[in-house]
Formats: sequence, structure tokens, C-alpha cells
Amino acid sequence: MDNKHLVDNILQYIDLTSYSFSPNFLGYSNYENSYSETGIETVCDDFLNKVISNNIGEIWIVSSLFISNDRTQLSRDYDIPIQSVDRFLNGLLKHQVVREIDFDSIAQIFAPETQKYADKFQKLETEFHCTYPGRFADFKEILLSCFRAVGLYGHIFFVLGKSNLIAYPHTDDLGFGFIGMDKKILPVQKEYLKNEFASTGMEFISWN
Repeated sequence: MDNKHLVDNILQYIDLTSYSFSPNFLGYSNYENSYSETGIETVCDDFLNKVISNNIGEIWIVSSLFISNDRTQLSRDYDIPIQSVDRFLNGLLKHQVVREIDFDSIAQIFAPETQKYADKFQKLETEFHCTYPGRFADFKEILLSCFRAVGLYGHIFFVLGKSNLIAYPHTDDLGFGFIGMDKKILPVQKEYLKNEFASTGMEFISWN
């Protein structure tokens, strides 16, 4: 599976209006504890150990995530000191999973709160690119940043080639959603995910 094929074809598997509307949506894992640094670490470690570790060497990240390039704005948005912004977003920036966009330049071309301005942001949300982290630790850095930086623009998907699965962090609460890439094996994949998460603090809720 080459990078261009993944980027060009990711939307055949995913409905961006609501991931749960995707044709082969399998369900999601749910960690019942509220957001905290300990909770984020636990959720990421469970996912890494149960899912990522079984697919190392065949995982691609397909992302359209983007943020403002204005560190002052990001400091306000996340209520952190400006000197901490890069460390806060380190996993996403270091591995080039997120793009930095000059929002002010867009506002100079298209007046905010107009349809053209909204259309520009919608276009950015569908401009996917592919990265291929090679190490287990890379994935943890990326996932920690994703859960800490709730409210990022765009989308991020982990394509697990060996398992024919697409996974994504869902940040409305702590957990991950899963979408199948092969309709014929969906029942097997649901059972696999239930079993994998049964021994953790997360429950896998399948979708019929």
C-alpha cells in the first residue's frame, strides 16, 4: 500500500460528517474516567499495547490536522504559557502530523464569517498527507499531543495495514474509534477488538 493510494482513497472508507456513518464502522473504545494527564497516559498506553504493537511496520498516519501559526493565539486557546506551546504540541509538530496555517492571511483574502472563509477551512480539512512513523515511541508522542490539544482542526487516522483497520482518537471523551477496510472480516474484527480491550480499563462498544 503506497502513500499516494492511501491519501487519495482514504475517503472511500470514512464519512467525515460523522465517522460512525462510515460504511464499515466497527465501534469505539471508551475510558470512563474524565480527562486528566494520568487518564490520557493510560488510554494511549492501552491502545499502543493492544493495537499499535500488533501492527508496527505497517502503520501509516493520514492527517489533515492544522493549527494557527500564531503562538500567542495558541497560548490563549490552550491556556498555557507561550513558551510551553511547542512542548505541548511536540508530538504533532515533531513528526509533521499537523500543519501550521497563517489564519490572518486567510482572513485578509476572505472576510471571516463569510461562506468563502468557511469554504477555505473546509478545503483545508480534506487536504490529507501521509506520514510513516517508524518507532513505538513516535506513536505515543503523537497520541499524547492529540489528546492534550483537543479542538484541533482537521482529521487524523491511523491506517493499520496488517489488521485492515483504521483507528482514530476520539476526543469528545477518552478512547478510539475503529473502521474496517474489508467488509468480509468485520465480525472477526469486532470480536478481536472486544477481546483486546477486555483486559484494560476501556470497554469496546461495537456498532451494529
